[in-house]
Amino acid sequence: MLRWSPVLFSIIWASASWASEGKVEPTNISSTDSPNTLPDLGSSEKSNSKDEKGALGGKAQGYFISSATQGFENLTPEALKAQAESYAKGQVTSTAQSYLENVLSPYGSVRTSLSIGEGGDLDGSTFDYFVPWYDNQETLVFSQFSAQRKDDRTIGNIGVGVRQNIGSWLLGGNLFYDYDFTRGHRRLGLGSEAWTDYLKFSGNYYHPLSDWKDSKDFDFYEERPARGWDVRAEGWLPAWPQFGAKLVYEQYYGDEVALFGTDNLEKNPQALTVGLMYNPVPLFTVGSDYKSGTGDNSDLSVNVSLNYQIGTPLKDQLDPDNVKAKHSLMGSRHDFVERNNFIVLEYREKDPLDVTLWLKADTANEHPECIVKDTPELAVGLEKCKWTINALINNHYKIVAASWQAKNNANRTLVMPVVKANALTEGNNNRWNLVLPA
Repeated sequence: MLRWSPVLFSIIWASASWASEGKVEPTNISSTDSPNTLPDLGSSEKSNSKDEKGALGGKAQGYFISSATQGFENLTPEALKAQAESYAKGQVTSTAQSYLENVLSPYGSVRTSLSIGEGGDLDGSTFDYFVPWYDNQETLVFSQFSAQRKDDRTIGNIGVGVRQNIGSWLLGGNLFYDYDFTRGHRRLGLGSEAWTDYLKFSGNYYHPLSDWKDSKDFDFYEERPARGWDVRAEGWLPAWPQFGAKLVYEQYYGDEVALFGTDNLEKNPQALTVGLMYNPVPLFTVGSDYKSGTGDNSDLSVNVSLNYQIGTPLKDQLDPDNVKAKHSLMGSRHDFVERNNFIVLEYREKDPLDVTLWLKADTANEHPECIVKDTPELAVGLEKCKWTINALINNHYKIVAASWQAKNNANRTLVMPVVKANALTEGNNNRWNLVLPA
């Protein structure tokens, strides 16, 4: 009997609820007593509450009635328990999702950019989150958070900015802090914006905050964020707002900068990027960029960007008719800041091996020819001469071993400048600095 108690309870509850709904109370409302003319006695809220409870109860009753009519083979305590748990989980999930959407709805949009390179890799794919903290249709205060993974490095960006409507233009400025979680590099970014209908102009300046660090890309090299800037222009056709184009010019400074990757280090590199964009619906954009730099450096990429606006119905984000409004001045107020979130690095070689040498004639010399003459030619080939060389290492990072080759090894003979016989004293004209690569 106990085994079938949940089944009997479910059937009795569903039947009783169905019977209570089936009762019809007599009413006598004349045609002149319409709901609009009746006074409000404060019962509307109670009625709504009853309606909501009735609707909720109806859902539960319908669920259990459906469960009870699925067949006798399913009417087991285990089956009903599993279905009840599934129903409860569904209600909790739906409620939580609705709550999160209501909480996040005032807070902007999320953009996920999928970048596919020439080799089919996903380097450069990014995630951005835009949060408008204050917007009165004239002044906008916002934050933007970004993250990306590229070249085995994870980069995070956090920025704040303000935008102000001035006539038919939207002017703004922003400040960003960029951090390389993989290598600890830090960078500051300053940006400016000038937008109008279907047209955007912006510029960014990037300044290194972290100092030189040992490079993980090259041995005996150091690296740090490169100083640089860029200017950008983006436009959409008013008659065909789904089609757009962009232009980016960027310049970085340093003797060896990896604007096109570590395999193409350049001095003060610059690059021009031309891109075409297709935005069929507000939700996503497809584009192709061609980037050309100094020399033979170039890069071609295809980008797919998903821009989801939290709180906006999905059907509106998939409506092609809303694309035109999106690229208008008011529709683009909450657009993302366009900048290079990836930290470009510059490199430098570590200090070379700096060795100080002293050359003195050995006291065991038996030949007067060992005295260095006035011209270097006369001092060449004096194999019978013996010299003493003292070496002092002034500055170097890693020294494993040091040795000096015998003078009679012609391939490794070091020819010193002319030294007069009366000047062979330590610290005078017989001292030279020898610089060797590390």
